[in-house]
Amino acid sequence: MRMRIGLLGCVLVCVARPVALAAQEGAITGTVQEADGKPAFGVSVIVPELRATAVTDIAGRFQISHIPFGDYHVVVSRLGRAPLTRTVAVRAGQSASVDFTFAAPDNPTVQIRAPGAVGAVVTVDGRVQGAAPGEFVVAPGSHRFKVSETAEPNRYCVWTATLSAGDGLCYNCDTRNRRSTGC
Repeated sequence: MRMRIGLLGCVLVCVARPVALAAQEGAITGTVQEADGKPAFGVSVIVPELRATAVTDIAGRFQISHIPFGDYHVVVSRLGRAPLTRTVAVRAGQSASVDFTFAAPDNPTVQIRAPGAVGAVVTVDGRVQGAAPGEFVVAPGSHRFKVSETAEPNRYCVWTATLSAGDGLCYNCDTRNRRSTGC
């Protein structure tokens, strides 16, 4: 009889504990919009304290479940836009909601990747801007981009792009073949 009661107690503890733990969790939900009010699709949403992530859907909505109760930062980011951060309080068994609206960007951003040539020099219109990989903010207009390896100057990519305010572009530079493609 004692063994049955002990076994029954163990089963109850094993079943009740996950239910109790789940009651201590909540969720973070919300939306992300563009400056014009349209949904922002494909935006990264991060809770840095937990390394929890999500991506907005076609309607600009996101949800991150199984969040322990507490106060957290929520960061949304997208190429060509400054990251936005809000603080939310998650309470046990509840969802915290937070909404974001990106401001209209002033200058275009170009993300440059140079697989196999990390540390390659990036010049825009003949002026050194930094090293690849990286993001570079430029003024609207037509620009000449060049990515060259420091160790082998004969390996480089060159391309021209005309950018408007708010553009966010990405290029992969293959220095061996001297060509660039979109990401």
